Amino acid sequence: MTNIDSSESGFKIESLTLVDCKFSRGPKISSNKSDVDLKHDLQVDVSIKDNQVFVVEKFKIDQSNNDQFEFNIEVTMLGIFSKVGEMSLSLEEFGYVNGAAIIFPYIREQVSNLSLKGGLGNIILPPANFVNLYNNKSSVK
Repeated sequence: MTNIDSSESGFKIESLTLVDCKFSRGPKISSNKSDVDLKHDLQVDVSIKDNQVFVVEKFKIDQSNNDQFEFNIEVTMLGIFSKVGEMSLSLEEFGYVNGAAIIFPYIREQVSNLSLKGGLGNIILPPANFVNLYNNKSSVK
């Protein structure tokens, strides 16, 4: 087992929590993917209190075919991180880039599980560019 030196600079993960999860589907899911309209949206909100960074990350994905609703998945997670020592990153930048990147695999896993259990097949989300999200301070689409 490796010992972690607590005097190192960085951030400590206090908690990662599933805050909200919604799934709905229509009676029919398209097998012909050429006519499908798949939309997704990723949002990150960061707040800072003392030396703690609170990151709320929300991912939405929905699909329709010829304006007929097929499914919708929404997953929101909260990560709480504490600053340990000195860092070159600002707390805000850590939250939008590093904190969001830490949370995203858990959202990917939740979406994948819901899609399989909901009979949609396995939906595997592609990697997200959190540096771009931070630089633009808007949703990644």
